[in-house]
Amino acid sequence: MTRVAARWTLIGVVALGLIALLRQFGRAPDPTLRPHGPVSDASASSGGTTDRPVPPARSPDEPVRTLTQQLSSLHGALGGGVSPAEAARLLDAAASQLRVSPRAAAVAALLAQLEARVDAATGLRFKVGPGGNLAAAPTFRVWLLDQLGQIDPSVGGSYAAQIYARRDSADEWALALRNDWRASASAGRIAPVRDRALELLHDPNWARQASPGFLEAFDLAVATLAWEAVPQLEQMLDPVRDAALRRAAWVALDRLSLEAPTDFLPTLAQRVDWLQSQPLVRAGLFARADLDDRREREAVEKYLARADVSTEEGTRFFELLPNVNATISHNLATAVRAPSLHQAARLDRAALSLLPAWRTRPEFARWNAAMLAAEQRIGEAVASAVRGGFSPP
Repeated sequence: MTRVAARWTLIGVVALGLIALLRQFGRAPDPTLRPHGPVSDASASSGGTTDRPVPPARSPDEPVRTLTQQLSSLHGALGGGVSPAEAARLLDAAASQLRVSPRAAAVAALLAQLEARVDAATGLRFKVGPGGNLAAAPTFRVWLLDQLGQIDPSVGGSYAAQIYARRDSADEWALALRNDWRASASAGRIAPVRDRALELLHDPNWARQASPGFLEAFDLAVATLAWEAVPQLEQMLDPVRDAALRRAAWVALDRLSLEAPTDFLPTLAQRVDWLQSQPLVRAGLFARADLDDRREREAVEKYLARADVSTEEGTRFFELLPNVNATISHNLATAVRAPSLHQAARLDRAALSLLPAWRTRPEFARWNAAMLAAEQRIGEAVASAVRGGFSPP
């Protein structure tokens, strides 16, 4: 071999070695591979190739169609008679999917199902969870309304009018009221929601077969400060009525006295006709008064001076004073108003400081024994609060 040939042979070996090394680290294309189609600018610049067509742009309506199909499948599964546990699992999974989807698409899909007027039972009981959102929904449509109100309160509030236009379901009305309240309260549009809450309370058919959703909807009368509901709630306290209805009516009355007592108690003191059939309930409501507040104190004094208040009712008032008992639950619209230990201690002190003066008033003389007993009981409570550090000495 000549020197020239040997030189070119050596150059060829070195070149092949470099090509192999570059291939190993991805820096040189394999000359034996050829693209089967045109190479895009992106692939050419990166040294890569593609044999697949570029996918078409995604349609803006595709998320809506996908979610609508998923909700339709959910309705079909519920209609097929799944167990309550499986229904809860399917609904939770669908709710999670709605949360991670574009809000506009989720709202459109929910509205499409609601407008289709399809429904299915879930086997679950209407149950309110934290924040007024449902922990369980009895039907597919109730669940749809709950989701709509959570994902877009404004749209949920607007859609409430569609539910009000029909009287198909008290449970659906309950969610419509909640959604309407969420959209309206911040703007001060309380009166229309109050009117609808009163309309629900006065429906005799819904009251006769009171569903859990119907009973939970009483909370909207509380949230909207519907004092006008008192006579209707009083009727529901009749012993001949269903126990669940009576309890819901009592809770609503009790929470009315807690939600805005400075306005409610003066109104109750003026309306002699309210709660005449339930004097002991009325006594408990007045016993919730904060006697440090001038308007509440004056309302209580006006109540105690009324001739229609029996000795038994007044005695019950003093037995409960100050009434700091509370029902604890999740509600569609209102928050729990349970007093703290420090608040309870302050209410005790306020009552204790006032009782001696009340015992000197002639119009309260018939309750002198009840006031003395209350003074002793509350004095012991104040001393206990001082020892526990909940009240100053």
